[in-house]
Amino acid sequence: MSNRFPDFTSLTLFRKLEMGYSSSLKAVFFDDHILFLVLALVLFFALSRSSSVTTLFIGSVPLISFFMFNLFSGIFHTKIKIIDIVLGSFGKYGTNFKLLHPATWIPDFVMFFIAVCILVALIYILKPEPIKLFSVLIMLSLAFITKLILGFSPTIWASGDRTGIFLFYALGVASLAVLGKHNASKPLQGAILSLGAFCYLGWI
Repeated sequence: MSNRFPDFTSLTLFRKLEMGYSSSLKAVFFDDHILFLVLALVLFFALSRSSSVTTLFIGSVPLISFFMFNLFSGIFHTKIKIIDIVLGSFGKYGTNFKLLHPATWIPDFVMFFIAVCILVALIYILKPEPIKLFSVLIMLSLAFITKLILGFSPTIWASGDRTGIFLFYALGVASLAVLGKHNASKPLQGAILSLGAFCYLGWI
C-alpha cells in the first residue's frame, strides 16, 4: 500500500466510492475503447428508424459521446469547453468532485447521463424479449460492480484495463444481444466476438 497508494487509508468512504465509479466509466467512455464504439454504433443503427425524436436522441448520445470525448476531442476541445472540463478532471483520486461546488459535478453527471442513455436504449430495443433484457441488465450491473469495488483497493490503478475485463465483455455481449434482436448476419456477430478477443489479447 505504501508503494501503490500511500494516502489511501485517509480517503473517505465517499471518495473511494466516487473513485471506483469514475474510474469504471472513464475506462469505458473516455479511453478510446473500441467495444464502446461498437455498442454505440449498434444502438445508433438499431434506433435510427424510430419516428420518436426522443428515442433518436437517446440512441445517438453514446455515438456522439465517442466522437466528442475520444475520436475528435483533440480537434474540438478548444471549441467545446465541456470536453476539457470532463477530460481534465480525472486524476489519482477520480474526478475533482466536491459536494459544495456544483461545477465539479459535471464529469460525473456526463458519465451518468451517457450510462443512462445506454440503459434506456437497451430497454427500448430488448423490451419485447424480457428474459434477454433482464439477463443483459444483470450482466452489465454485475460487471460494473466488479470494477466499482476496486475503488476500495489501493491497487485500483495498478492493473490498468485488466481490472475492467468483465465490464468490457459485458459491453460486447450487450452489442450481440441487440444484433441478435435485429437478425444481424453471422459474419457481423463474428466480427464483434473477434473484437472482444482482440481486446482480451491486449490485456494479457
